[in-house]
Amino acid sequence: MSARIALATLVLAACTGGGSDAGDDQPGCPLPRPGCPSQDACDSGGCVDVTLYECDESTLEWVDSGVICEGVFVEAAGELVLTQSVLAAAASCPPLAPRVPLVLSVQDDGTITAPAPITVVEGTGTSGYETATVQAILEDDWGGVAATADYDLAILPSGAVEGGAVVTATSCDAELEVDGELCPRGAVACTIFDDGWNVQCFEGSVYSDDLTRYTYCLPGETTPVCETGGEGNLTRVATCMAGCADTTLHWFETVEEYNAFDPATLCAP
Repeated sequence: MSARIALATLVLAACTGGGSDAGDDQPGCPLPRPGCPSQDACDSGGCVDVTLYECDESTLEWVDSGVICEGVFVEAAGELVLTQSVLAAAASCPPLAPRVPLVLSVQDDGTITAPAPITVVEGTGTSGYETATVQAILEDDWGGVAATADYDLAILPSGAVEGGAVVTATSCDAELEVDGELCPRGAVACTIFDDGWNVQCFEGSVYSDDLTRYTYCLPGETTPVCETGGEGNLTRVATCMAGCADTTLHWFETVEEYNAFDPATLCAP
C-alpha cells in the first residue's frame, strides 16, 4: 500500500468514526440513536418519558440503559420572592392589600419559614421533575386586616413561580393570583424601582396596581439575581355600587399624587 493510500484510509476512518456522532461518549454504534438522542438531551428536559440507550462497545449495538428520561429536575429549596394580587373578592370584603413582596424561605428538608409578622401554620416544598411545588397556609396582617391564605404554587424549570391562594379575611372570602421567582438561598433585597401606580375602574370596582419592582442580590453584591413586582399587584380600593363612570387607566408617578387621588371619583353617582 502506498503512503498516499494509507493516509487517505486513515483520514476516512477518522472522519467516519464508526458511524457515531461527535457528542457520544461511546463511539461505534450506528446512527440514528434510538430513544433519546443524547445524555445531555435527557438531563436538560429535551426528552420526557423516553428511554435512554447506551452503546455496547462489544457488539456495537444500542442497548436499553434502564433509564427513562423524566425531564429537568427542579429544586424547591431557595427564597421565593412573590407578588400577590386580589383576583376575586366577595362584596363584603374590606379593601384587601396583600403583602408585597411576600418572601418565603424553603429549606433543604422542605420546611417553610417566613419573616414576622407572618405565621406559617403549615407548609412544605417538594422538588420534582418539570415542576417543584410549594403548599403553605399563612396567617398575616394586611394593613390591619387579619388574613389566612392557603397557597398552591408551582416552580418551573426557569425559576418562575406561579399559582394562587384562597383567602379568608375578616369573615369574607377572596382569591389571590401569585407569581414571582425562586431566588438562590441567602438572596437579600437590593434595589427597589418605584415605577408609580395604575388606577382603573372595571366591573364595578376600582383597582390599584402598584408597579414597584423589587430586586434581590447575593450578599455583598449589587447585581440582581432575581426580581418580582412591576405589574399585576392589584388591590381593590373602592366598590362602585352603581358601576363605573370612568374606565380610563390613570397613572400616578409619585406617592403624593397617588394618595391625593380619590378612587371613588371613578364610580357612577
